[in-house]
Amino acid sequence: MDLYKDEVAFWDGVVLNYIYSNFSALTSPQEYVNVANLADKMVLERRKRDVIEESDVAAN
Repeated sequence: MDLYKDEVAFWDGVVLNYIYSNFSALTSPQEYVNVANLADKMVLERRKRDVIEESDVAAN
């Protein structure tokens, strides 16, 4: 599966914001891996959803 640049930038931002707000210098490296894996899972779940364009919503 391809990973698009906008997805990389978005989820990198999500992971970094989470790390900055929840972790410290004492956090184990495994916790960082866990957060990155969670972001990967969120990308996969988002791709399962249909994208509805605003013009489609306005037409209904």
